[in-house]
Amino acid sequence: MFKELNTIKLIGDYLRDKKIINKITNIDEIYNLFLFLESNRDKFNKMVEFIYSDDLLLVVKNNIQMRLYFFNGFEIVNIFKESSKDKESFLKLINRYEDNSLRIDREELIKKCNKKLVLDFSFLEKSIIDKINKFDYKLHNGYFMYFQNKEIKGEILSSLENIFNEFDKNYKALS
Repeated sequence: MFKELNTIKLIGDYLRDKKIINKITNIDEIYNLFLFLESNRDKFNKMVEFIYSDDLLLVVKNNIQMRLYFFNGFEIVNIFKESSKDKESFLKLINRYEDNSLRIDREELIKKCNKKLVLDFSFLEKSIIDKINKFDYKLHNGYFMYFQNKEIKGEILSSLENIFNEFDKNYKALS
């Protein structure tokens, strides 16, 4: 464990010396980091083994779907080790270093995933959940709008009353 922490310190010292410790966003700076790591590949790989030894669950969601990507620790370690072999694959996967963290290209990681689960929630759009979500949004948005302009209180209450009327009208179908 102490060897891995020394590797992290070594990388941090290098970045501090180059005055890029907080953010590397330029591809040339990433390339310089790669050159540094290339000469310390074994240490980088040990660090990766230490940090990513546990399983990883990557969740990507939007309003309708949630995609779950499952990686075991061995897979993640191998992905990083493979990327450290040459400049092109390293720069594809790792796109910046920021505040002591490697920022990776999510899509590149997803391409290497063997276990994926997609949850489709589109059926909720025609359920009571959708009406409750709309009510909740209008209620909370109404708080915000009211504190911005107290004169719109009637408009906000009218909007909420319309949703209650929808609940009443569709009560049997919704319950």
